[in-house]
Amino acid sequence: MSKGGGIRLVGEETDAIIRSCSRVFEDTLRNIHLYGSRTDPSKRGGDIDLWIELETEPADPQTLKRQLRIALEDSIGERKVDILLTGPRTQVKDSQTLAFIKIISDKMVTIWRKTT
Repeated sequence: MSKGGGIRLVGEETDAIIRSCSRVFEDTLRNIHLYGSRTDPSKRGGDIDLWIELETEPADPQTLKRQLRIALEDSIGERKVDILLTGPRTQVKDSQTLAFIKIISDKMVTIWRKTT
């Protein structure tokens, strides 16, 4: 598990995000990254921006995102959460997603990584 320093989430929130993602995505979960304003200690407030990498392409990404939002609401309360959900082909085939990932990758923090 790789929890980054300097993020604006308390340990319980980070743990709840990891547990919720693990419950929704099970064995397909590869990495959980936090990006956006929550990675900047000088800022206040803001939504929680998550990039979830899966080992397989999600068959129904919208349903999975909805399930994750429900799981997160149960564990950390009602918060605005933006979710970027990608599988191996998404990152290669979708040029918009690839461009966005390049933009956020400089400041994102990996809060969980699958170890093999």
